[in-house]
Amino acid sequence: MALRWTLLLLLTPLLAVEEQEEPDPNNSGEPQETEMCQRPQWDSGLQLAPDQDNYKKNEEVMLSCPEGFQPSFTKIKCSSEVQSISHRKPVYREVWRGRDSRGGWVRIRSNVECIEVLQVVPGTLEISSTSIKLNWTCRLPDACQRMRATCRLAGPSSPPCEAEEVKGEETLHGQKGTFTCPPLQPFTDYSVTISLPPSTVLYTRLLRTKETVPDKPKKLWLDPSTGSLRWKLLPSCKGEIIGYQLNITTRSARDGSFLEMERLRLNSSVTEYPLPEHSPGSSYAEKFTCVCYSFSVDVCKLNTRIPVDELLEALKRFKRAEIEAEQTEDESVDRHGAGRLREYEQLSSTLLHPCDAGKELCNQSKNRYKSIIPYDHCRVVLQPSDMGNGYINASYMDSYRSPHFFIAAQGPLPGTVVDFWQMVWQEKTSVIVMLTSLVEQNKTKCEQYWPEQEQVYGDFTVTLSNTRTTTGLVTRIFCLQKAGCALPRVVEQFHYLLWPDHGVPRNPAQLLCLVEVVNKRVLEAPAGPVLVHCSAGIGRTGTFIALDFLLKMGKAEGEVDVFHCVQRLREQRVSMVQTKSRSLV
Repeated sequence: MALRWTLLLLLTPLLAVEEQEEPDPNNSGEPQETEMCQRPQWDSGLQLAPDQDNYKKNEEVMLSCPEGFQPSFTKIKCSSEVQSISHRKPVYREVWRGRDSRGGWVRIRSNVECIEVLQVVPGTLEISSTSIKLNWTCRLPDACQRMRATCRLAGPSSPPCEAEEVKGEETLHGQKGTFTCPPLQPFTDYSVTISLPPSTVLYTRLLRTKETVPDKPKKLWLDPSTGSLRWKLLPSCKGEIIGYQLNITTRSARDGSFLEMERLRLNSSVTEYPLPEHSPGSSYAEKFTCVCYSFSVDVCKLNTRIPVDELLEALKRFKRAEIEAEQTEDESVDRHGAGRLREYEQLSSTLLHPCDAGKELCNQSKNRYKSIIPYDHCRVVLQPSDMGNGYINASYMDSYRSPHFFIAAQGPLPGTVVDFWQMVWQEKTSVIVMLTSLVEQNKTKCEQYWPEQEQVYGDFTVTLSNTRTTTGLVTRIFCLQKAGCALPRVVEQFHYLLWPDHGVPRNPAQLLCLVEVVNKRVLEAPAGPVLVHCSAGIGRTGTFIALDFLLKMGKAEGEVDVFHCVQRLREQRVSMVQTKSRSLV
């Protein structure tokens, strides 16, 4: 009992002091503490007013910080509180108290710091070629009232890269949000500022929008006096121009067939190129009466990547640009160079590599279309046999991080069906994707290369084991047997019927499912390349392969790059993804 009373006696003064907001220095019943407090050793950026080394008890002191920062308390004062009891007398210590938002005084239990009022996390800053978007958080809500965000040109623009002034201004509300600058111009400097009235700047940065696909060189002409091809220097308005790529294609005047291709990369300062003579004593024009020229421009850090979660908005933006170009009355606007078409036109549509095998006289009848010939460096070469010389119009194609994942082929002709099955056997293909009907618009697009029951094609016997039909898709299971080989192989064909020639699928979702089914089959039973064909083996076939590539890229990186995907496919087979509408199904 005595111990309890002793503890109560010791704690009573402390409890009494705790209930008081301020110790009363005039209370004659308590020992007198010192009347002065030392300057607090807090954040070095804090500014105290008045600025002195010592302060009187209960003297109010104002705190401030550099621009863009706020102290956790704007008004403080020093007081005393009981630290302990010694010899039945309280021992005092000096403490600092700060005024809270309700006007009350509370003890400051940690250092007072200059806090950045507005926080913009660098990783959340999103910059594209036409917009700047930043996510902001206010760390001191009381200090963030009436914040305004502005977006302005960083400086005056000058010809030939004149940029329109923007009037992006917005009042920010709440503790967090997103500020987006209005439509901007590529490769241009803008100043983004968030401030408090009248003139307190909380955040300001100079930002440059990203590069985009450049315009094509203008005023291209052939100088007859020098035999040089000339063009006007392209300014770096949409990105840094690091050079020009010049493709010179020569074709025969007799039948229009491809003769040769010269591909050059020229310095950005070059504005003319002398066309070479192809034989002694004869000019370029004398030897080849029909010459085609095509240009593409390389841009430093060409940005055509689109985040997956912004893909729908990108499609809408492309479509709006196309509609606006169609509806404009400005004759200087290229109506056919807006939206997706603008990017699509930057792709090379000519032959990029030699294709000598396909041009040989003995192989020309094996090409369904004269201009669609596989490149020599990536064509499928059949093993020599009594039935042929090893040529087939088919190309190895890469998918995302998967070399030779596909074979892109033309639809078989009556004379190439045996070659087709030889390729399936040689390449150990277990999945065929057919994207054309046998006949479309009264034109034969593909020879029927499979039997209704069983048929022999050269050294190969093909047996139709099973057929399953759903809306727009026929799945056939074949048993493939080669003469002299004991074990047959199973080949599955997916015949998709809802994709018109030179058009887009009627049910894109079903096509996406087909891509996933094909990949599932490959995972279940790894074999050779997936064989994809339509009629020419470039349009629908190219789109299917690009779709597989981009789906895998989107899952792995969170971004897709349609432009560079198609560009890469065209390095392996001419004119892959044949129309603009297919470039983004």
